[in-house]
Amino acid sequence: MNRLTAGLLALSLTGGAMAAGGDVPLEHAKTDIGNVAALQRGAATYMNYCAGCHSMEYMRYSRLMEDLELTEEQVVENLIFDNSK
Repeated sequence: MNRLTAGLLALSLTGGAMAAGGDVPLEHAKTDIGNVAALQRGAATYMNYCAGCHSMEYMRYSRLMEDLELTEEQVVENLIFDNSK
């Protein structure tokens, strides 16, 4: 095995081990999916602060309206900030 192959193999093995994390305890997220008002506020926050870099490319506004119990006017007024239809 040449040095390049051995180096790539060693790098791939250690990278996976480091990405696995460790003994860091994770906190439980107390998410109430029945709280529609909180979900609506979260959608507005996402569209204002996160959507610029993190797109919902496969999310349809019609599904968002259905899930968050929004009217079309509410979605257009509060969640669409460009000329999307």
